[in-house]
Formats: sequence, structure tokens, C-alpha cells
Amino acid sequence: MAECSRRELSERQAFAKLEKWAGDEASQKELEKIIAELKEDKYIDDVRFAECYVRDKVRFSGWGPVKIMMKLNEAGVKREVGQETIEREKELIENKLKSILAAKKKEIERKFSKKEGEDERMLKLKKKASLYGFAQQRGYTFDMIQKIEKEL
Repeated sequence: MAECSRRELSERQAFAKLEKWAGDEASQKELEKIIAELKEDKYIDDVRFAECYVRDKVRFSGWGPVKIMMKLNEAGVKREVGQETIEREKELIENKLKSILAAKKKEIERKFSKKEGEDERMLKLKKKASLYGFAQQRGYTFDMIQKIEKEL
């Protein structure tokens, strides 16, 4: 209970911690009973965990929905719960992408300055590929990147 009070944990994470702490002293059924009690007392809640996780990863890490879904899946959160949470935070995600792309676009403009004899069209493609690659590595979809990039 103390650990769950300090930070949000998914059910799978809480179970893994219990297994680690208990070692061979507790059976699977005993651990499942403890998890059930923690869920009943609202110490662990995958929906609440997903909401906090999505907001934190968008605000502080700049992650996009693809990467967040992958990490939620690893934490044992059901796909539907993750998708619903991401959909509710779509505006926050798009605003973060907008600020990330604006900053990165300025950086790319400085990095890829036109050199003598270089094709303008090729330079523009390099810049765009760099911008899209950066955003995709952070977990944003091509469609989201394209939409926001057109707005900039």
C-alpha cells in the first residue's frame, strides 16, 4: 500500500513488485489476493495509471501515441484503456507535437543551410525527412506529423 501511495503502478507492475518482495515465501494465489485487495481499495487502477502515464510522458518526455501505447502495453494496461486515454489527451499530444516540431524545424534550418551548387528541392526533402524522422522516433504517427507540419 505504501508503494502504491507514492506513485501510480499498473496491476502488472504491482504484481511484479510483490513477487520480487515475497520471493518464494508467497504463493501465486496469495499474491493475486493481495492485488485484488489493492484494486478494491483503489490503490491500483489501470485507468488512473494510464491517465497519469500518458500526461507525464507527453508533457515531460515529448512522447507520441505510438510509443506511449507500446509502453502501456509493456506495463500490462489493456489496449482499449490505453487507446481511450490517448484519445482523451489528443489535444495535449497535438500541442506538444506542435511545440516540438517548431523547435526542431528551427534547428534543422540552421543545420541544413544551402550549400553552393546544392539542389533546392533536394535540400527541402532532407529537411523534411529529418523533421519527420525525429517526430516518428518519439512515437508520433505520420498523419499527425503531416497535419501539424502543414500548420507551421
